[in-house]
Amino acid sequence: MEISVTGIHFELEDDTKSILIQKLSAALKVFPGPVTSAKVNIALDAYEYEGTAIINFKTHNTITATARNKNLRVVIDELEDKIASQTRKLKDKISNHHKKTHQTPEE
Repeated sequence: MEISVTGIHFELEDDTKSILIQKLSAALKVFPGPVTSAKVNIALDAYEYEGTAIINFKTHNTITATARNKNLRVVIDELEDKIASQTRKLKDKISNHHKKTHQTPEE
Protein backbone atom coordinates (compact mmCIF):
# COMPACT_ATOMS: atom_id res chain seq x y z
CA MET A 1 0.00 0.00 0.00
CA GLU A 2 1.30 3.38 -0.96
CA ILE A 3 0.01 6.54 0.64
CA SER A 4 0.14 9.61 -1.59
CA VAL A 5 0.75 12.82 0.37
CA THR A 6 0.42 16.23 -1.26
CA GLY A 7 0.93 19.70 0.14
CA ILE A 8 -1.18 22.42 -1.44
CA HIS A 9 0.12 26.02 -1.31
CA PHE A 10 3.19 24.91 0.67
CA GLU A 11 5.94 22.30 0.57
CA LEU A 12 5.64 19.39 3.02
CA GLU A 13 8.93 18.37 4.60
CA ASP A 14 10.09 14.77 4.25
CA ASP A 15 9.99 14.08 8.00
CA THR A 16 6.40 15.37 8.18
CA LYS A 17 5.44 13.13 5.25
CA SER A 18 7.04 10.10 6.89
CA ILE A 19 5.27 10.78 10.22
CA LEU A 20 1.93 11.13 8.41
CA ILE A 21 2.45 7.92 6.43
CA GLN A 22 3.52 6.05 9.57
CA LYS A 23 0.49 7.18 11.58
CA LEU A 24 -2.04 6.43 8.83
CA SER A 25 -0.48 3.02 8.17
CA ALA A 26 -0.87 2.16 11.84
CA ALA A 27 -4.49 3.33 11.82
CA LEU A 28 -5.26 1.22 8.74
CA LYS A 29 -3.80 -2.01 10.17
CA VAL A 30 -7.08 -2.54 12.06
CA PHE A 31 -8.87 -3.47 8.85
CA PRO A 32 -7.98 -6.91 7.48
CA GLY A 33 -8.73 -6.09 3.84
CA PRO A 34 -6.15 -4.54 1.58
CA VAL A 35 -6.16 -0.85 0.75
CA THR A 36 -6.26 -0.12 -2.97
CA SER A 37 -5.39 3.57 -2.69
CA ALA A 38 -4.76 6.18 -0.03
CA LYS A 39 -4.49 9.87 -0.78
CA VAL A 40 -3.85 12.70 1.68
CA ASN A 41 -4.01 16.37 0.75
CA ILE A 42 -2.95 19.06 3.20
CA ALA A 43 -3.69 22.64 2.20
CA LEU A 44 -2.51 25.85 3.80
CA ASP A 45 -5.16 28.54 3.59
CA ALA A 46 -5.28 31.75 5.63
CA TYR A 47 -2.71 30.49 8.16
CA GLU A 48 -4.72 27.34 8.81
CA TYR A 49 -4.02 23.79 7.67
CA GLU A 50 -6.79 21.62 6.28
CA GLY A 51 -6.12 17.93 5.83
CA THR A 52 -8.26 15.55 3.79
CA ALA A 53 -7.65 11.80 3.62
CA ILE A 54 -9.42 9.47 1.18
CA ILE A 55 -8.87 5.73 1.65
CA ASN A 56 -10.25 3.16 -0.83
CA PHE A 57 -10.45 -0.51 0.19
CA LYS A 58 -10.59 -3.61 -1.97
CA THR A 59 -14.06 -4.26 -0.51
CA HIS A 60 -15.27 -1.21 -2.50
CA ASN A 61 -15.61 0.87 0.66
CA THR A 62 -14.23 4.39 0.98
CA ILE A 63 -13.29 6.31 4.11
CA THR A 64 -12.97 10.09 4.05
CA ALA A 65 -11.70 12.23 6.91
CA THR A 66 -11.14 15.97 7.20
CA ALA A 67 -9.37 17.99 9.89
CA ARG A 68 -8.65 21.71 10.21
CA ASN A 69 -6.34 23.51 12.65
CA LYS A 70 -3.57 26.13 12.81
CA ASN A 71 -1.08 23.46 13.92
CA LEU A 72 -0.02 20.88 11.32
CA ARG A 73 0.75 18.19 13.94
CA VAL A 74 -2.77 18.53 15.37
CA VAL A 75 -4.24 18.08 11.88
CA ILE A 76 -2.18 14.91 11.39
CA ASP A 77 -3.25 13.51 14.78
CA GLU A 78 -6.93 14.30 14.11
CA LEU A 79 -6.75 12.59 10.70
CA GLU A 80 -5.18 9.53 12.32
CA ASP A 81 -7.90 9.37 14.99
CA LYS A 82 -10.72 9.79 12.48
CA ILE A 83 -9.32 7.19 10.06
CA ALA A 84 -8.77 4.70 12.91
CA SER A 85 -12.31 5.23 14.21
CA GLN A 86 -13.92 4.88 10.79
CA THR A 87 -11.77 1.82 9.99
CA ARG A 88 -12.90 0.10 13.21
CA LYS A 89 -16.55 0.88 12.40
CA LEU A 90 -16.14 -0.50 8.88
CA LYS A 91 -14.47 -3.65 10.21
CA ASP A 92 -17.29 -4.20 12.72
CA LYS A 93 -19.91 -3.59 10.05
CA ILE A 94 -18.35 -6.08 7.64
CA SER A 95 -17.66 -8.73 10.31
CA ASN A 96 -21.22 -8.47 11.68
CA HIS A 97 -22.66 -8.67 8.18
CA HIS A 98 -20.77 -11.85 7.38
CA LYS A 99 -21.51 -13.68 10.63
CA LYS A 100 -23.38 -16.90 10.22
CA THR A 101 -25.91 -17.81 12.82
CA HIS A 102 -26.04 -21.51 13.55
CA GLN A 103 -29.25 -22.84 14.90
CA THR A 104 -29.40 -26.19 16.60
CA PRO A 105 -32.27 -28.41 15.49
CA GLU A 106 -34.84 -29.07 18.17
CA GLU A 107 -35.57 -32.66 19.07
